[in-house]
Amino acid sequence: MGLSVLCCYTAHNPDSHFPLQKSSEIPYGFALIATLLKQAGHQVQLLVLSPSEVLDESFRSRIGVQAIDLICFSCVSSHFPLVKRITSAFREAHPSSYIVVGGAHATVNPNDTISHEPVDAVCVGEGEAAILELAAQLESGRPPSKVVNCWLKENSGSIQQNQRAQFIDDLNVLPSIDRAMWDPWIKQPDLEPAVIIGRGCPNSCKFCSNRAFRRISEGNYVRFRRVSNIIREIFEIIDRYETDYIYLETETLSCDLDFTFELCDALAKLNMELQQQVRFRGNFSLTAKIARDHKLMSQLFMAFVRAKILHLNVGLESGSERIRRLMGKPYYTNDDFLSFCRIAQENGLGVRLYVMIGLPDETLFDWKETVHVVKKSQPEDVALSIFFPYPGTEAYEMVKREGLLKKEISDFVLERQKVVIDLPKFSRRRIMLEHRLFERKVLAINGPWKSTWHHRILISLLSQPILGYSIVFLVDKLNDTMPGIRKKAGDWFVYSYHD
Repeated sequence: MGLSVLCCYTAHNPDSHFPLQKSSEIPYGFALIATLLKQAGHQVQLLVLSPSEVLDESFRSRIGVQAIDLICFSCVSSHFPLVKRITSAFREAHPSSYIVVGGAHATVNPNDTISHEPVDAVCVGEGEAAILELAAQLESGRPPSKVVNCWLKENSGSIQQNQRAQFIDDLNVLPSIDRAMWDPWIKQPDLEPAVIIGRGCPNSCKFCSNRAFRRISEGNYVRFRRVSNIIREIFEIIDRYETDYIYLETETLSCDLDFTFELCDALAKLNMELQQQVRFRGNFSLTAKIARDHKLMSQLFMAFVRAKILHLNVGLESGSERIRRLMGKPYYTNDDFLSFCRIAQENGLGVRLYVMIGLPDETLFDWKETVHVVKKSQPEDVALSIFFPYPGTEAYEMVKREGLLKKEISDFVLERQKVVIDLPKFSRRRIMLEHRLFERKVLAINGPWKSTWHHRILISLLSQPILGYSIVFLVDKLNDTMPGIRKKAGDWFVYSYHD
C-alpha cells in the first residue's frame, strides 16, 4: 500500500495560483525524489507554495483534510523562515507525521534546520537514496535509524548524525521526473521545459553554495548523464508539450568539452529527425583557456549552432577583474571576456549575462568597470541582482568576519533586490541608485537628451549620491498617481545620467 507522502516545495514567485511560471523552474532534485517515492509504491501528493502564502485557518484546514505519514520539504536559505512557519502548521494539523527537510539550506546548515522543533530529520546532500530508505523504514513501522545522508532526531532528543554516502556516480540510474505532478502548479507548463544533463559545478565561487556542496560527500561531484539518455528524455518532453525550446539544465557546458561536442552532435542529429526543430539554452562558464584559444572557441560555437544551442547564460558577475579574483571566479581578463562575446555573436549566439552589484570590497570604480564591460559586450539580455550573503557560503563568512554584516539576516523578503551589507566605499544608497539605473544605462546608450543642457545639469546634481537617490525615489513615487509623467521624467533622468 505504501505511505501517504506529501512533498512540499516553496517557490520564489508570489503568484499563489501558479507559484511556478515555466517548467524550467521545477526543482529537479526534489522532483526526482517525489518520482522515486511514487515508483516505490507510495501515495505521493505535491504542494507548491508561494512566498505570499497566508497561513490562516483556511490553509490549516486545507492541509489537515487527510492523514499524512511523511512530509518532505526542500528549500533554500531564503525560504527557511517560511518553511519553519509551514512545518509548525503541519505539526499542529498532523501531530504523528514524520517531517524531513532537505535542499540547499539543510545541506549547509543542518544544525539550524534540525533545531526547529517540528523537524524530525534533515537530509544532507543528495537525497534520492536517503529518502527512499527513510520511507521504507517508516513503512516497516520502526523508528528510522542509520539512514545515510540524514540527521535524525531520536526519542531521547539526541541527534543521530549518520555517515555520508558518495555522490551518485552514474546519473543514468535515475528516472525521468514525473512532470504530470508539477504541471498544475505551472502557469505555462509548455514554456521552456528543462532536461537535466549533469550535476555539480567545477568552479569555487565564494558567493555560491556549490563550494560547500562539493565537501559534503566523496566521489565525483561534477557528473554528466549519458547522451543517449538525454536525447530519450528530450523526445519525451517534445511528445508531452510539443515545445520548440528546451533548457539544458547543468551548471556549465564548458567543463567537459568532449561531452559537450558529443551532445551537440546528438542534438544536431535529433533536429534532422524532427519536423519542427528545437532550440536550446544552456549555462556556460568562461575560462582563460577557452577564451584565448580562438580556434577552439569557434569550433565550439559552430557546434552549438549546428545543435541549435543558440542562447548561453554566462555569469560575468563583475566587470572588475579584482573583484572576480576575490570572489573565486575562474580567471580571465576583461579583454578575454569581450573577445568571447564578440566571437559568440559572430557565430549567431545570444549571450545573457548575470551580474551582481554590492559584492564584498566593491567600490564605485569597480562598479563602473562592470557597466563599461557590459556595455561593450552588447549582450542580448542582462540579469542584475544585489549581492546577498547566503549562510553557509564563504562570502557569508567573509562579510561577517570583516564586519560588513551589522546584524544577522532574519528577513529574506526581496533577497538580491535590497542591500544587506555595508561597504565602506560603496554606500547602500548609491548601490540602490545604480541598481535602478543599470538596465537603461547599459542598453539605452543613446537618448534624446544626450549631450544637452539637461544632461549637464543632471550630471552636476547627481554628483551628490544622496540627491541622486532622492530623485530616483521621487520619480518612482510618481508611478502611483501620474504614470505618464513618471515615464517621461524617468526617461529624461536616465538618459541624462549616462556617464
